[in-house]
Amino acid sequence: MDGDDAIKTPIEEVSGGWLHQLVVYAARNPWEFCWYLLLCLSPMFFISAILSWKLAKALEAQEKAFLKRRTYSSVFVRNNVAASTQPDGSEMKMDHILSESKKNN
Repeated sequence: MDGDDAIKTPIEEVSGGWLHQLVVYAARNPWEFCWYLLLCLSPMFFISAILSWKLAKALEAQEKAFLKRRTYSSVFVRNNVAASTQPDGSEMKMDHILSESKKNN
């Protein structure tokens, strides 16, 4: 009897493809398998972290631009409404115009 045949587990008795060989290798050498798995996946973790950071920065910039546009447009509406007049020469009421602009936004 060979040393390999002395102690065989049921999973080793079945021959299979590359997935079966991978499972057998992981069962025989669990720490080495985990090390290689971590070694192979670490670049993917690094790329994922970089892309997440870039996405967070882009979302912050987009939100900041949106708030800046919104603030600018509300100031613009207030300034134009205060100086505008109706066709008959009387001044417009600011509350009425501001409520209409809020409905449109």
